[in-house]
Amino acid sequence: MDIQRYYEIAKAEIEPHIRRSETNFKPDRPFYLKESVFFREEEPVRISIHHPIWARDPLKQPHSHDFFEMTFVCEGSFKQIIDGEKILQTKDQIVLVRPDAWHSVWIEKETDVVFNILMRKSVVRDAILRIISPRNFFYSFFFQGAYDVKKRKNYLVIHHTSRLTEMLQQIIQEYFDKKKEYQQTILFLLLLLFTECSRIVETEGETEGSEDILPRILDHIEKHFLTATLKSVADHFGYSTRQLARILKKEMDRSFTSLVNECKIRFICMELQATDLPLKALAEKMGFCDVNYFYKVFRREKGISFSEYKAGSQ
Repeated sequence: MDIQRYYEIAKAEIEPHIRRSETNFKPDRPFYLKESVFFREEEPVRISIHHPIWARDPLKQPHSHDFFEMTFVCEGSFKQIIDGEKILQTKDQIVLVRPDAWHSVWIEKETDVVFNILMRKSVVRDAILRIISPRNFFYSFFFQGAYDVKKRKNYLVIHHTSRLTEMLQQIIQEYFDKKKEYQQTILFLLLLLFTECSRIVETEGETEGSEDILPRILDHIEKHFLTATLKSVADHFGYSTRQLARILKKEMDRSFTSLVNECKIRFICMELQATDLPLKALAEKMGFCDVNYFYKVFRREKGISFSEYKAGSQ
């Protein structure tokens, strides 16, 4: 596969973004990237590169973003500082970074070829987590990042094999060739990739987080949010209501009601795009007594008004 050709395509795509940001960019200040700006519309996975111009002007200041990032070195090396730890990433490593993790990244040579595979939180939550097993090494890492669970570790370093290299190259090829249903194919390949990575990790004896109870609790709420109560969920997992509430507060700084409302709001937003039902009918169906109450809950949970959300998603 001509990986250099895909690198040149990615370089051409990112250059307009670099030019637009040059006037406002302050190299000594941290910055934050939002998926709503960085991703194309309806694009669940985006692939970019670390541009060679950043070897001449290294971007060493911390930055963060609201999506998952996986870096893959094809040539040379890639340097990162995550959680204060310095990482020299080489061709035999994959590095996964959680959303909202602050890290510094840079290359030192213009010949370094580094691809960034970026994944929206919604895709991890709605596709990847629904297919990979909770026993998979990556499950807790993805779950905690997708649902903003209090962090344990903001990144993972996986030593990979020639088989993983082939998978990563195939993902890159699918993205830039953009053949029919290429995004679905990429998701399928990512699932295979994470399964293969999990096998490698288990062979090396690492199984941290595979038996966490919190992912199972949140998955149960997600599946039964219309009928779930604090007591029913507590009973299901053998806790008292006080114990369950304490777990949610300690691990997520969230209440049970807030988690249920988040599920309801997400369902309503999805249904509004797929049906002709008015918002009032959907809000009542989800247990909101009137639309005004829904607006109030939406702002409390999302931090923005429903009208601002609609404007940003159009």
